[in-house]
Amino acid sequence: MQLFFDFMVASVAALFPVVDPIGGVPVFLVLTAGVPSSVRHRYALCIARNVVLLLIAALLVGGSILRFFGVSLAVVRIAGGIVVFHAAWRAMNSDPKLNDLDNQEAVSAWGSIKILPLCP
Repeated sequence: MQLFFDFMVASVAALFPVVDPIGGVPVFLVLTAGVPSSVRHRYALCIARNVVLLLIAALLVGGSILRFFGVSLAVVRIAGGIVVFHAAWRAMNSDPKLNDLDNQEAVSAWGSIKILPLCP
């Protein structure tokens, strides 16, 4: 039981900065700016479910895919660090792309953001 608890704590500690649920809140609020709160709540639950399912699928299938392609875990760690650094660097050096009117048009044109909660 202690081993399972240690695994869960380590997994949450490793995934929390990458998934960044606190940093995703402003993005979610901007993307759902003109949406009623009941629909926004439904979107949030659907997005949370999709993210959990994606993480579980990666946990169950990820090792097999890495072994199939002959990729070591060290390479994945290095590449993941580079990807996270690049995303952070772009986020720090980017200008706002949409004004309020463009944002409302983008939200209405998307219709559903449930599967891509954090798209560029």
